[in-house]
Amino acid sequence: MKITNSALNFKSNPVSVSVGYVNDLHGQLSNMQRIHSAFRENNYDFKFSGGDNCLGCNNDMAAAVDKFMDRENFDASCLGNHEFDIDPNPLSENLANTKMKYLGANISLKEGASADAQKLKDNIDKSFIIEKKGEKFGVIGLAPCDLYSRVKSPDRYSKDFEIDSFEKTVETTQKEIDALKAQGVDKIFLLSHIGHDYGKKLAQMTSGIDVIIGGHTHELIKDVKPNENLVYSKDNEPVVITQAGRDGNYFGELNVSFDDKGIVTKVQNNVKSISDCQSDYISEYLFNQDLGTPETVGEIESAPPIPENFLIEENPHANFITDAMRFELGTDLAILNNANIRNIFRKGPINSRQIKEISPFSNKMVIIPLSEKNVIDALKVVSKSTVSVGNKPGLLAISGLNYKVNKQNGTLVSASYMDKDGNLTPIDINNPNPNKILRVALDDYCASSKKELKDLNNIANAEKVFGFDKDKLVCDYIKHIGKPVTIDCSGRITFEG
Repeated sequence: MKITNSALNFKSNPVSVSVGYVNDLHGQLSNMQRIHSAFRENNYDFKFSGGDNCLGCNNDMAAAVDKFMDRENFDASCLGNHEFDIDPNPLSENLANTKMKYLGANISLKEGASADAQKLKDNIDKSFIIEKKGEKFGVIGLAPCDLYSRVKSPDRYSKDFEIDSFEKTVETTQKEIDALKAQGVDKIFLLSHIGHDYGKKLAQMTSGIDVIIGGHTHELIKDVKPNENLVYSKDNEPVVITQAGRDGNYFGELNVSFDDKGIVTKVQNNVKSISDCQSDYISEYLFNQDLGTPETVGEIESAPPIPENFLIEENPHANFITDAMRFELGTDLAILNNANIRNIFRKGPINSRQIKEISPFSNKMVIIPLSEKNVIDALKVVSKSTVSVGNKPGLLAISGLNYKVNKQNGTLVSASYMDKDGNLTPIDINNPNPNKILRVALDDYCASSKKELKDLNNIANAEKVFGFDKDKLVCDYIKHIGKPVTIDCSGRITFEG
């Protein structure tokens, strides 16, 4: 069965539906206010999310996000890894109080699980049936197979919950499809937070899925392209796969037509930027009711747009945050992984909530001793991101040091210390000094890394651990500057090749 973008003559009883979709919103309330403005102009038949609606361990923030999605009349979302950032009891309470269905067919209870875990599981559905335009549609949801490697405190859940491997997730999904078909459902949406590549494989290894609303890998997939987001099932029927980037910077509109056998015959996938959407002040008022009114801390005079590939480009927004970390904590260097930044500074007044959205993880700040060799070895590792799969782990933003990367082969070319007056002192990157000790500002996530950034792991010898994250330091820094701020901290990372 080949799909076409042209109008078709159907045998009988064709049905067409529209879907508004998002994924990986990550609790970006300012962007949600713009999404509301876009959604209210369209009467979508369905509203779906590909998971990670919230982010971080702030229970009140997670509840505010769920209230927003209920106000927007979302039908369902799969569970992403960041839904599990908060503790089990508040997560259970949020799911119980949310009209939108949260789905996770590949989540099961372990033997001997606690009563609280059972209560939480009771609020997670595997699938459900919904009627639109006189037709039945099935909706299935999947949590990430790598859930426990993508949350900060997996022990809170791993003792009670089992997450299926990808292979078992394929089997679980087919069972749900078959159960829906047994109830007369032949049009099925899958809400998937397993990532795009796994989503494609799952679509090809199963029969009966028509549309996958994806998430987890933050890919921006526009239009409908064979082999990219249009693949064929085991029964050679078309499966359309979506994903709209991350952080609510984009949303999707999917128009899809089915024939009388429930097979997709026509599809249009429009992915739109929120940049031209107006912020909705009613949504802002309601967020303020839930979370309190944020403090206005200053004004941004000007700021550049977000880098196209934030992982392997210099990010002036991240650089500014490292300046705040270094200045406020009085350290030699400050280091921040680019993946930690989830929004940007924008021209105009700036408040504490907007800054929290830029740096939302609620990690703890630390000052740790690192040798010059530790720092250079870490830079050598992240330089490989320019040639690695998915550009992981991404470059490091640094205050107090400049460095150059060869983008073609992913190597560190040079590095220099930079003092407060802009004077540079070259570092011998081939023989970095293991005895030169630097006081470095980091967050506890980087300072305890056991993977790519293990050279920064020295939290056991921390000089001090603070009870706040980078957002507080940025608020204080802007106040200390005391005048409109220009975000133009560029030129610290340069490239050749």
